[in-house]
Amino acid sequence: FGSLRAYPLRQLRRLASALHDRTLPLDQPTVHVLVRQLMYHIGVLNDDSPPRLLWREGWKSEGDVLETLWRELSSLADELAEKRREHKAVLLLGEMVAYLADWHPPCSDVARQFATMTSTV
Repeated sequence: FGSLRAYPLRQLRRLASALHDRTLPLDQPTVHVLVRQLMYHIGVLNDDSPPRLLWREGWKSEGDVLETLWRELSSLADELAEKRREHKAVLLLGEMVAYLADWHPPCSDVARQFATMTSTV
């Protein structure tokens, strides 16, 4: 999973793939750091006024990476709802989906699912 951050324009696609394949040990602190670095990556700015983050240009396209991440995070929320021992994963995934909700509003409902899970842990 070290290749998640290898190329900025593909980071979210690689994250979506890793979540789909369930290959990330979401209870590990090092994975939390890696995922947070990936999510909050600044990178290169475009030439617009005001400048925007270049690597987030395609985020709003229908059927693109945000929709895929939303589906994967929604699936994980359903999967983790009854797994009380997975509280570290719930915290990370909840933070991630809440952040993505700024760009993809359906993520807000999934963020609420994760928030509800944290109140029962």
